[in-house]
Amino acid sequence: MRSGKLSDVELNENVLSLLGKRRKEVLLGAGIGIDCAVLNIDGDLLMTSDPITAKCRAPGSLAIDINANDIYASLGEPIAAEIIILAPISSSTSVIKSIMEDAERRASELNIDIVGGHTEFTDAVSREIVMVTMVGRKIKKLPFNKPKEGDSIIVTKYAAIETSLILAGRMAFDELNSLLTTEELNILGNLGDMLSIKKEAQIILNSEVGAVHDVTEGGIFGAVREMCQGGGFGCIIDENKVPVLTLTKKLCDKFNINPLKSVSSGSMILTASEPEKIIKAFKRKGVSACVIGKITDNKKIIGAGGEEIVNSEKDEIYKIN
Repeated sequence: MRSGKLSDVELNENVLSLLGKRRKEVLLGAGIGIDCAVLNIDGDLLMTSDPITAKCRAPGSLAIDINANDIYASLGEPIAAEIIILAPISSSTSVIKSIMEDAERRASELNIDIVGGHTEFTDAVSREIVMVTMVGRKIKKLPFNKPKEGDSIIVTKYAAIETSLILAGRMAFDELNSLLTTEELNILGNLGDMLSIKKEAQIILNSEVGAVHDVTEGGIFGAVREMCQGGGFGCIIDENKVPVLTLTKKLCDKFNINPLKSVSSGSMILTASEPEKIIKAFKRKGVSACVIGKITDNKKIIGAGGEEIVNSEKDEIYKIN
């Protein structure tokens, strides 16, 4: 049992020595005695912050993905991240090192530098909490939240990708093997690669779209609600058209969770007047996408049955916390 920050030796061994330097925009990165990173970024600056509080198998890479996705969804390029890890007093430096290795691996894949942060053991938490602040550069300016009545609403990939990984991480190996088929277990093993929306964002840069939003807490319904409320419009959503993997349905059924109302990092929703063009562009790059609804001007979210969808702001994933 211990509390407080890592020693300088521990910090260097378990955090600093793991970090690479990739970006020319980073003039000064993480180091002992360095209070602030120094960045030189031209153009409009994007900033975002999000934590990982749910218990999962790879919180480091997930924290990098969900913050990078915010920047990708704003049609920007993520550049640098700061990471804070709060660990319970029963944890160890090896756990922190594992989180940092996972975060650095994903940051390297996305060409992002981790430039600082904080690590601490504290009795204020009962499990490891990972928080990331990320900065990026705006690449293309769009009149966001400016769809027209009749525009289609498109979703990429599948609902509840992140939820599937979190729920699977809560199950014992034998229990998971008995629930899912061999094929589904293989798909589950590759779901982590679907958590980034970088491909989608790169395609959208060269496409005509209206509103763009990544799907995080609250799931598909939550993202649609936020998009409509933020833009002052409504929509009709056919929930039966939202793609959900069979393995996701099995996991969500086991935990009594609605996959359309649970955290879904890895998916993006957007609006377009010519959906076929952008769906074809997605598919050429290996990204599945489909139309799930249409924009209306009545400022309500209506389901396929004609009734208004009421979506709680609390994500269904919290049922298991």
